Amino acid sequence: MSSVFKKNLNKFLIIINICIFVFSIYILSKSNLISYFRPSTASSYSTEKKTLFDNLPQSENAIYFLGDSLTDGCEWSELFSNLKIKNRGINSDTTEGILNRLNQITKTKPKKIFIMVGINDLLSNIETNKILDNYQKIITTIKIDSPKTKIYIESILPLNFEIDKTKRPITNQDIFDLNNNLKKLSDNSTIFYIDLSSRFLNLFNQLDEKYTFDGIHLNGQGYMVWKKEISKYVQ
Repeated sequence: MSSVFKKNLNKFLIIINICIFVFSIYILSKSNLISYFRPSTASSYSTEKKTLFDNLPQSENAIYFLGDSLTDGCEWSELFSNLKIKNRGINSDTTEGILNRLNQITKTKPKKIFIMVGINDLLSNIETNKILDNYQKIITTIKIDSPKTKIYIESILPLNFEIDKTKRPITNQDIFDLNNNLKKLSDNSTIFYIDLSSRFLNLFNQLDEKYTFDGIHLNGQGYMVWKKEISKYVQ
């Protein structure tokens, strides 16, 4: 076998191996397993946000938006033209995560807290009873630490499984069932339930495609709907 042939064969094998590797990464990314090959950025992002929140100026009587990536993704203060509004959303957060950082907020004695959290719990196969238990602990903690604070529980938004092709461990019915239970936590005195979910549904009981870019998160138009539904509670 000539040396030229061997060199060409080696180059060919290298190219084949690279193609196989790239294809494998693509397949894994589609199956949501790509994080196995790189450090998760979720925990570092969460730490970054928490430490930032710890060092931001504190002000009493503020209005806090508390939740996961859906809350995190909006500029609430600008949306409502209200400097009293503080965004405390963190991408990928859960009810457990909210509990662990709730003191950051309650110690400032806020006027109002808007909460939307729970979808990541469901996607992590956390049982509904556990989610509701955490919600109850969140409410109790707020009531003890800041009795005058009004609490607004915002319903969890549905997903669009036609856009988001990732195989998920839940259905929208799971979300609807959790929302029905969250509604029962309201006393319409200091704890209020806001039904956002039904405002975002299309004819097939999925997140309307005109409000999302990936089947999970909202686009600008979606946030405008959110604003409209809660405006009377924010003011």
